[in-house]
Amino acid sequence: MSGKRKYKSNYYKAGGGKKARYGEELKPGLKGFLITCGGNERYATIEAYRILNEYADKKYGTEQLSEDGNNPDQEDIEEDVDDIEGALNKQVKDIKKMNSRGTVRRFQSVQNKSKNVVFIKTTLETPGEFLLDIFNDILETKIKKTKVLLRFLPVIDTCHAKFDHITKQAQPIIEKYFHNAKESFSFCIMWKVRCNNTLKKEEVVTSLVKYIMSDDKIKHTIDYKTPDIVFNLDIVGNICCFGIVKDFYKYKKYNIDILLDATPEKPVENVDDAVKSVDDSVIKVADSVENVKKSVEEVQDSVNLVVDSVKTVIESVKTVVDSVKTVVDSVNENTDSSADHATDKNNGSADVITIDAKVDDKNTTEKEANKNVAQNINEHVMTESVKTDNDEAENKVNSADGIKEESMNETKTKDLL
Repeated sequence: MSGKRKYKSNYYKAGGGKKARYGEELKPGLKGFLITCGGNERYATIEAYRILNEYADKKYGTEQLSEDGNNPDQEDIEEDVDDIEGALNKQVKDIKKMNSRGTVRRFQSVQNKSKNVVFIKTTLETPGEFLLDIFNDILETKIKKTKVLLRFLPVIDTCHAKFDHITKQAQPIIEKYFHNAKESFSFCIMWKVRCNNTLKKEEVVTSLVKYIMSDDKIKHTIDYKTPDIVFNLDIVGNICCFGIVKDFYKYKKYNIDILLDATPEKPVENVDDAVKSVDDSVIKVADSVENVKKSVEEVQDSVNLVVDSVKTVIESVKTVVDSVKTVVDSVNENTDSSADHATDKNNGSADVITIDAKVDDKNTTEKEANKNVAQNINEHVMTESVKTDNDEAENKVNSADGIKEESMNETKTKDLL
């Protein structure tokens, strides 16, 4: 048989339009970084790896891991290598060990259910402080190191995205960062949900605020304008990510892409300030509307003046047209009279011309008659002269014949004698 081989329908795998997922997925009990990007998740992951490994190597040294995730013995790290071949073999062995399955890396991406979101888990104990070091270094060096990364948020814990799990998992975080704080500070709770419609923001946020305010020792204040600490909650599918973020508005809401922009980002106003700003904007809009009305009235007045001036111009044009008509009529009358006089003159000259023409015709006819008479006379004279010439010729011929006959007769007589 020729042609392509046809496979049965059960040979084809029905993907359902979903992309294949490999490796570990986002689950409870992880620490790391929640990163948003501009569409290219793979390139964003590579870019995040590059930045995190660069600063981690500066701060913690080169990564040395074993298969169980613990650091190897110090003797193995400081083992002397005698020759180049042994060093290369050791490096290849370490790379294979890091890339083998089951090896725990310092930074490792995990799959999630949301688009344009990358989650990288870490073995670092304080991802928030490590991220602040990165931001401060970027601000000092003034060097932009990203192309597709946007938000770069630290995550200190994760749990299932359910009301009971969130409130339970948030209690030790609140006790550590709020109840055990040395002094009071201002805070706010940031809420972001992706690929989840089962949770209600009001229930979760109010319960967390009540638990934060339940401590009688230290009274923290809520401030959405310039908070000292932001308690961040990011819901990604069925997982809730907790984060404690410091200087949220100083670092442009932890947007690493616009961190070097000169204009600082305006913080979120609280409800009262928002209402006041809305009232002020409404008043400004009303004032602008009144100004627009006044300008419209002024424009209408100017339009009316223009219309009146146009009307006067039209009337003046009409008078000019009437005067031009009268001048044209007078010119036409003068031209008509001159034309009549010219026609009369032309008629008289025409009569003279016809008389002259008649006289000329008469003279020409008389001349022609005289010519005809002269021709007739000449013809008659010619005929008469011709006749006389003919008669003379005949007479000469007859006389010649007579002479000839006489000569012949003489010859005959001579012969007879």
